[in-house]
Amino acid sequence: MTQVGGTAPTGDTGAVRQVLADPGLRRIVAAFGCFALAENATWLAVLVYAFERGGVREAGLVALLQLTPAVFVAPFAAFAGDRFRRDRVLQVGYLVQAGAMAWTATGMATGSVAVTYLGATLAAASVTFTRPVMGAILADVTRTPDTLVAATSVSTAVGEVGASLGPVLGGLVLALGSPGWVFGIASGLMLASALTVSRLHLYGRFGRRHLVEASDVIAEVFVGLRALGRNANVRVMVLLLAMALLVVGVLDVVGVTFADERLDAGGGVAGLLAGAVSVGAVAGAAAGAGLAAGGRTVRYLVASSVLVGAPLVVLASVDRLTPAVLLAALCGAGSGLLRVTATIAIQRYAPLDVITRIFGVVEGLQMAALALGSYGVSVLVGATSLGTALAVVGVGLTVVLLVGVRRFAASRPDDVLVDRALLGRLVVDPHLKHLPAPAIERVARSVERVEHPGGTLVIRQGDHGDRYYLVLDGELHVDIDGEVVNHLAAPKGFGSIALLRDVPRTANVRAVTDVELLAVPRADFLQAVIGRPVDLDEHGDPVEERR
Repeated sequence: MTQVGGTAPTGDTGAVRQVLADPGLRRIVAAFGCFALAENATWLAVLVYAFERGGVREAGLVALLQLTPAVFVAPFAAFAGDRFRRDRVLQVGYLVQAGAMAWTATGMATGSVAVTYLGATLAAASVTFTRPVMGAILADVTRTPDTLVAATSVSTAVGEVGASLGPVLGGLVLALGSPGWVFGIASGLMLASALTVSRLHLYGRFGRRHLVEASDVIAEVFVGLRALGRNANVRVMVLLLAMALLVVGVLDVVGVTFADERLDAGGGVAGLLAGAVSVGAVAGAAAGAGLAAGGRTVRYLVASSVLVGAPLVVLASVDRLTPAVLLAALCGAGSGLLRVTATIAIQRYAPLDVITRIFGVVEGLQMAALALGSYGVSVLVGATSLGTALAVVGVGLTVVLLVGVRRFAASRPDDVLVDRALLGRLVVDPHLKHLPAPAIERVARSVERVEHPGGTLVIRQGDHGDRYYLVLDGELHVDIDGEVVNHLAAPKGFGSIALLRDVPRTANVRAVTDVELLAVPRADFLQAVIGRPVDLDEHGDPVEERR
């Protein structure tokens, strides 16, 4: 069975090499690549099937039929990712998608329109299990910020490659066979994804999982929305992720319209522009690997905001293919970089016990934004002109994104570089070594280096516990009622019993030599170990979270 996140990466290895070095991450990303190919190939195939039956009207209705249920299913699918083991939710999602795609292929083969469209709708709805769980599971299985950034960057790039190659695969199969063949092959790809993740073994979830009554499921599903209401940083990132998909919707329509009006060309040139957007998105996602260990979030968000909007403004006055391709690639790069940066920010700042539900909100908003971008720009082009629409959308997107970035920056998150030596010290501590990367990074940002001369009493028996300590240098001894019971030196830690059991300090801890310690505040330690935010009352005791 594959152990995920078992070792921390060392050295400045590339993002791809970091992912390839971890067998679990290799499986997760490879399965997601098959998913991306299947999703995009089947989307093309079902639209071709509908168009051949009833023209553009039926194709549009089928697209709406598939999208609408998925918007409502997404929050419930995301809840499963917070309620159960995420590796198993990912596997079951892939199996359901394989079954729905096989069902659709059967309907197409037998000529049953009702079976076909019902299967395609189930396939589109089941897709919503994957992306929210992917956003959460990468945070769950990585142990350092560097690895989390690498895994998120690579998986986003793989998704973009799938979005580009999926229609190509679908088109080749359609040229040789029929839409049913595409769904049959896609079903096989999803079975391969399910098999690939079946051997994952995630570290145990943190904190006690409470039982949920059927009547409480609806309330639990929307806990993610309430968490967004309490966390401005995450709320802004969710909206920026939606804007990234709005850009994709805009570009889908702009590419076709630009090829026709400015270049007097057909679908081939439109496909070339779409390909340029995809290539740029892959490059932008890869560039997100520079976010390792934090410290660059705001500047990356600013760069992606400018890259998303400025090329559209320039494109408004362009009438040649080569610059149009370059500008489309730049716009795609901005979208890819924005997606990686905002995703990593959510992973860093969202409460880990509801993170999948937050990504479920993202999934629903992205679907709506994709439709809004496509429809909105088409209306604007019809009401004005292509050039005016491009300029308005480009300026509008840039302004909206930069306002969102400014709000994020104004909240002053702890967006500073985290010392890698400090991270290395934290990941070997018995209480912290199994924590996911976001939890480790949050602890690293909260710790304080403290020094005590020899002979100093660091912890007094019977006192209230307010910190957990890790020894960096020096020696200490532990005594209970004056009797020495233990000696401490690096890399040991002490002080957890009073915090975890909510009792007074059970022993004295005295510095034998001059010591240097890392002190983790009580609330931050409990949040990291329990896996959810912990509020303290006026006495410093935990208050049960109200949800």
